[in-house]
Amino acid sequence: DDENLYPGQDTTGLCPTTQFSRAAIYKEGYQPNEDEVARRVEHYWRPYHNQLQSVLERIREKFGAALLFEAHSIKSVVPRFFDGVLADFNFGNNNQLSCSPALIQALENWSCNGYSKVINGRFKGGYITRAYGKPKSNIHSIQLELSQATYMDETRLSFDESKAKKVSKPLTEMFEIFDDFINKQINSCGVE
Repeated sequence: DDENLYPGQDTTGLCPTTQFSRAAIYKEGYQPNEDEVARRVEHYWRPYHNQLQSVLERIREKFGAALLFEAHSIKSVVPRFFDGVLADFNFGNNNQLSCSPALIQALENWSCNGYSKVINGRFKGGYITRAYGKPKSNIHSIQLELSQATYMDETRLSFDESKAKKVSKPLTEMFEIFDDFINKQINSCGVE
């Protein structure tokens, strides 16, 4: 519905027409109109979300619990959306509504090997995190916005092998936290 998920803050909208830098995505006169946006929702957005909902339900039925990890990366400095430099790991769980407090506590306790982290800072989770995270139904959802500075040369927009190798250790630890959490959820459901 193109509702702003961060009221009072700038966002790009359902069908963005500008980049984070505010540069135009489309040539003048070629921006999608209301009918084209509706067509994209019906042909791309809705089938994707129907499938995502179906997969999450099947996982929960089979195992008793599901964890949806929504991951993105973003430049470390984007004045359009935030002042200063973004933390390296930016987690969102819709202000404690989309996943168990136990998962957030585990992430808060995680040292992340010297990288910075924040939970529910500038990014609290987008539509997917908010729509599908239902911890009372044992479907947990968390979003990560990983700073591109952790694995890229942001000036040249190129992959940096040494940075990527360094950040792989905390990323592995993060997935071990997720694995431990979801296994505890599954075990508490008594599903084999």
